[in-house]
Amino acid sequence: MELVQIVIDGSTDRDDIEEAIAEAFAGLGDVVPAGLDDEDSGLELELVRDLPGDEVLGRLFEVVEDLDAGDSVRVRPADDEDWIRLSDWQT
Repeated sequence: MELVQIVIDGSTDRDDIEEAIAEAFAGLGDVVPAGLDDEDSGLELELVRDLPGDEVLGRLFEVVEDLDAGDSVRVRPADDEDWIRLSDWQT
C-alpha cells in the first residue's frame, strides 16, 4: 500500500491526527493535507514504499483509537473503493 486517504468528519482536530500519524509513520511516509469541504477535512498518507495493507491500517487505527477519535475518522487505501472506520476494523 502506497497511498491512504483519510477523512475526518465532524469536530475532531485534524492537526492532532496529522501529527500523530506523522509520528507513527516517521521515516515511512509523509502526511499531507487534502482539502475537502467545510464539514470534513482530509489528509493523505503518502508512503515512500509499498507496505502490507494490514500493517498500514493497523498503525492508522491505533492512532485513531489512542486519540479517542473513534468513527469520526475514515480511511481508504487509494486502490480501494470502500471507506473503513475504526468499528469496521475492530470487527
